[in-house]
Amino acid sequence: MSDQDLGELLQQMAHWLEAEPFEPGSEFLGLWLEDWARALPTAERGPRWPDLVAQAHALGARVQARTGPLLAQRDTLLAELSLQGRGQRALRGYQTGTRGV
Repeated sequence: MSDQDLGELLQQMAHWLEAEPFEPGSEFLGLWLEDWARALPTAERGPRWPDLVAQAHALGARVQARTGPLLAQRDTLLAELSLQGRGQRALRGYQTGTRGV
């Protein structure tokens, strides 16, 4: 693949990041990552290469900025689910213990 192909992949990512509402699609990301993994090793690394690297780094920072709040929400939900699971196990244990009384 050419440096132009990498540039097009970076443009796809830029458009995805600009979408509102920001709803990451795992299908899109999976396909995009496959294309990226195929294109990167065969890139020409020509005169546009430094610009492509800079663009990729900038997009990476934007991805982290956009996904940060989503990761925080995920962590909050996982913590709540863990608490609920522990509460349900404790309740079952309590119910089992009170049946013999």
